[in-house]
Amino acid sequence: MLPSTPECDFPIAIPDNFVCCGPIFVPGTLDRDPELKTWLESRPTVLMNLGSFLKAEGKHVQELAKGVGILLDHNKDIQVLWKLKYENELPSEVKKILQEHLDSGRVRIEKWLKVEPSAIATSEHVVCSVSHGGANSYFEAVRYVISPHRGSCHVLTFV
Repeated sequence: MLPSTPECDFPIAIPDNFVCCGPIFVPGTLDRDPELKTWLESRPTVLMNLGSFLKAEGKHVQELAKGVGILLDHNKDIQVLWKLKYENELPSEVKKILQEHLDSGRVRIEKWLKVEPSAIATSEHVVCSVSHGGANSYFEAVRYVISPHRGSCHVLTFV
């Protein structure tokens, strides 16, 4: 069994004894976080899930925050949910860059998500999934794209 599909993998010959079953993950529900569910329902959402190990420090995270700011400045109809590991408080550099969007509620930065990322991304509200390229994040994003209810969704991977 392979956790991919021919559409999302490198063009290779797949032996007859292999089954491409697509990503397998535990389904979740947004009902475990009603406040987040309400927020997601307010507008189309970009989900940034850069893994559990990327820490909010340094130039890399500042550049990501600038990119989020540019995105939100240019598209007033969307919002961003960013799962970002940080120590006690969100770094001041990130706050400074995104303060306007944090205040308006169009960007939400969470240290940890109370619900499975799959529950968020398979909701009809996610229009883009941004991942760090780890296997789980990649295959979850692939699953979102091939969801039967999905009109369209984009997947961006940072390597």
